[in-house]
Amino acid sequence: MPIEAKEAVKIAYEYLMAVSQDSVRYSNFRVEEVKLNSDNNFLITLSYEYTGEFPFDKKREYKDFTVNQDKKVVSMTMRKA
Repeated sequence: MPIEAKEAVKIAYEYLMAVSQDSVRYSNFRVEEVKLNSDNNFLITLSYEYTGEFPFDKKREYKDFTVNQDKKVVSMTMRKA
């Protein structure tokens, strides 16, 4: 049974949290893009604010994910704003 876009976004988010040592510094998540490519993989862009050394030192970062129909993240890359 094919996965839905909402589930693919959740998988991407959970993957990011699992592999990130600094996940406590992430806030204000947004889903920027969700696409289904010709291979039936979901292409997802998530953005978030990353807090640096000081609470006022925030910047928005973007990550692109590819989630396949087996519910696996097959790639995660940084995207320039």
